[in-house]
Amino acid sequence: MKKTLRIALVTIFTVGLMAGCGSSGSEKEKDALKLAQIACEMRQMGMNLSEGDFEGLTKFTQKMNEFTQAAQEMETKYGFTEENEEFENLIREALKKTDCKDVNLDDLFNFFDVE
Repeated sequence: MKKTLRIALVTIFTVGLMAGCGSSGSEKEKDALKLAQIACEMRQMGMNLSEGDFEGLTKFTQKMNEFTQAAQEMETKYGFTEENEEFENLIREALKKTDCKDVNLDDLFNFFDVE
């Protein structure tokens, strides 16, 4: 009976440990998707700004602050830097799941020059 209980506990612990390890990758992906969605919203806001639109500019600035905070959280949480290839790949993949899926990551913030 003790042996069966021990095996059951070890099995539960192992499954829990494996599930915990597996979730870190999906956690990164969720955080990357959040960042990509904010960036996409920021792009759309920037493209729709018109001269003298102070309310739009205020909302855009707030979105920019939200983006900066989310990026800093990811960098801190996962030890990423802007030049980190894994970070860049996560954002590229996440961007494909947003409304900006057709936008190249390198062009994501080039919305003021778009005609």
